Amino acid sequence: MVYEKRPFRQCAQNMAIQAGSPCLEQYGFVSTAGSYMSSNHKRVHFGLGTDKKARLLEIGWPGGIVQRLEGVPADQVFVVREPMRSEVR
Repeated sequence: MVYEKRPFRQCAQNMAIQAGSPCLEQYGFVSTAGSYMSSNHKRVHFGLGTDKKARLLEIGWPGGIVQRLEGVPADQVFVVREPMRSEVR
């Protein structure tokens, strides 16, 4: 999953993501922390095994917005954009 922040944010560091599928539940955390003079990629990856879709992706944005995406198909890279507060149900 690739994400895009709203223009007013410097970056989406510390974004927490929970992925649930019928067989498992996983958690991801966006951070470029690595080791001395190195960093990790900011893309978050979830392996769903034989599941064809993630039942639920729950994204906690640094600004406090929680975004929920249901029935996300597996085997893809996609972009998630931080919603405005008025866009979140």
